Amino acid sequence: MRIRPDFGPGLNRLAAAYGRLGFSNEAVATIRRAIELEPKIAEHRSILGHVLLGMGVDGAAAAAFKQAIALDPGEPKAHAGLAELARRGGRYDEALSEIDLALADDRLDRRQRETLQATRAAVLAEKTKASDLEARAAAGTASAADMAALAEILAARGEWERAALLLESTAPQGPAREPLAYYLFRAGRFREAHEAYASLAQGSSRPDLEINNGAALARLGSDPQAIEAFDRALTIDANADRALLYRANALLRLGKPDEAAAAYKRFLEVKPDGESAEQVRRILAQLTPPAGAGQP
Repeated sequence: MRIRPDFGPGLNRLAAAYGRLGFSNEAVATIRRAIELEPKIAEHRSILGHVLLGMGVDGAAAAAFKQAIALDPGEPKAHAGLAELARRGGRYDEALSEIDLALADDRLDRRQRETLQATRAAVLAEKTKASDLEARAAAGTASAADMAALAEILAARGEWERAALLLESTAPQGPAREPLAYYLFRAGRFREAHEAYASLAQGSSRPDLEINNGAALARLGSDPQAIEAFDRALTIDANADRALLYRANALLRLGKPDEAAAAYKRFLEVKPDGESAEQVRRILAQLTPPAGAGQP
């Protein structure tokens, strides 16, 4: 007998592989198909939760993990996912409790158990460090390095605005300026992020600074200026794939489909594989219909 292509566990593993490769849409579609086939299997919902967690859709991820635990109270992947959500919220004791619940499951193999134990140690270390740094900050005894370290922890938890505020108050210039620019961008403060990246890019030979500058300008709706930034990045590195992709996207938004198509093709020459490449091929299929299409 042949194994069916819609075999639930096979779809489960395929979805996990898609997730690791960054193929988020394919991962979600695949694991939802597994859930349709086997709605009572808790692990399928755990995999969905982890895919959504990787996409930053925390609320939907939490719902998927809770659905998995409703089906199987000991499901370790679901408890591990809830632990990560708790860590992101700074709820370290809750995160440790969830990891302990996952570790209590005797279905774990050696590698899974070691991974969870390492995660637990990292969460405990972060809890201790965050508590110490928060106490110093509250007492007014924190150094600039302390504030930068605390900001890094907050950023790792997705608290971008708090991270930016910490660095703004202690180190608006110098080495901390680059993390600050990134935190400002992630906090949605695109004007300030653009100004920071533009300043960092002056006299620099790093194309990524101009790429990030262009990304901030694009989020401000300033696509012509964004293209200029991407062009500056490409003069430093003609094969900077992010600059090529973002430049093509900006051209498309400006209503220049022919120029955008040429730019997308150039991107594919540099980066033919990956989720972005597949998305670009779909865009190109819309921009450049097959020869003879529409002919009588």
